[in-house]
Amino acid sequence: AVVYGGQKMEPQIKALQAKPQIVVATPGRLMDHYNRKNLRLDKVHTVVLDEADRMLDMGFFKDVTHILDKLKNKNDRQLDVPARRGGEHHPRRPGE
Repeated sequence: AVVYGGQKMEPQIKALQAKPQIVVATPGRLMDHYNRKNLRLDKVHTVVLDEADRMLDMGFFKDVTHILDKLKNKNDRQLDVPARRGGEHHPRRPGE
């Protein structure tokens, strides 16, 4: 499912009700759906923060940390933060 702001909620809700294996979302819209109980975060295994530096620059730090705080079993989760060097993606994991 793909969920992001500026779009109607109903098609996104229907996509989430289908219990997708992958959800691609902007932080604000993800929190909208979480707060409306349209999705759960306790079963999440992998979080990818693409362009995390831009999200932080745009003021999404609070939303991103709030989302990460909602994950259960934080020790059993994988967090990927792709880093850009020379225009190429280089996946980087915390602690590397």
